Amino acid sequence: MIKEIRIKKLRKSLEELYKIYAQDIKASHHEPGQTLQMIQLYEKQLLELEAVPEASGREVKIELKSDTGERRDMTVIEGSPDPFNGVISSDSEIGKLLLKAKKGDKLKIGDTGYTLVSKK
Repeated sequence: MIKEIRIKKLRKSLEELYKIYAQDIKASHHEPGQTLQMIQLYEKQLLELEAVPEASGREVKIELKSDTGERRDMTVIEGSPDPFNGVISSDSEIGKLLLKAKKGDKLKIGDTGYTLVSKK
């Protein structure tokens, strides 16, 4: 789902940039170089994103409790991560750490200590 949203946003941005680029070329006093660079960057991101397969279905829900008592939910997936929403790739160091951990294990992520509360 996240991947489809990102692809749609990139395609929409590319459409808008193509229009701007066409206008820049028509107005010869503008340098279309920056717009062309953005188009190339977005096209590259789109190709990379489309080449990454969707998650294969493996998803592990993790509940952590920090040393200060704060609870944090994370999901470890096989596929594209979304760390701002607590979705971590199983290929990442944190993802590997979480997958190996058992209920009650003490973990250190960054500078924060956590205890694994549950794993589903």
